[in-house]
Amino acid sequence: MIGKCWITTCERASILIDMKKRILFIISDTGGGHRSAANAIAAALGESAECKMVDLLRASGLPGIRNAPELYGFFSAGHIWLHNLLFRLTDSMCVMDYISGLLYKMARNRIQGIMDDFPPDIVVVIHPLAVRPMCAFRDEFKSQWPVVTVVTDLVSIHASWISPQADLYLMPTSEAENVAKNSGVPAEKIRLSGFPAKQGF
Repeated sequence: MIGKCWITTCERASILIDMKKRILFIISDTGGGHRSAANAIAAALGESAECKMVDLLRASGLPGIRNAPELYGFFSAGHIWLHNLLFRLTDSMCVMDYISGLLYKMARNRIQGIMDDFPPDIVVVIHPLAVRPMCAFRDEFKSQWPVVTVVTDLVSIHASWISPQADLYLMPTSEAENVAKNSGVPAEKIRLSGFPAKQGF
């Protein structure tokens, strides 16, 4: 049902596209959910869009941040307590504004290179740590492309997902939708779309 919902949503969107759009998916391979969601959306759009995927955390080149996929593996393999501790300590809009601001300043030139290499019509962010930096880049350079955030966490939505500057939020569950609304995201920016999955999943 969830996969079918996403296929239908993307089919309707593709009808509205009168020329092939360039869609940049910003992900990170911290677990398999972010890339699999991007692959499902790209597959549903088919030839109506030219898609590219970038692991922004890896591409940032920043010590620690560029190793996020390996760190995620470390947390998942017997160190869940540390992951949970970091989750709680950083689950604040103020904390994430500060952390994301530092990340953006340090990764700004790398983001510029990504945009120069693939000028997008739409940026689809499918990783929480990339939402604010991509919005900050768009706003600083007064770019016209919208930022669409696809949330892949089902219930416990970390504050890093939430940015008032994002143009649209696609939520996997009603619980996630409620967290976003309670965090200040306007209802008109939220769509309950289900979790993106490839047809036949």
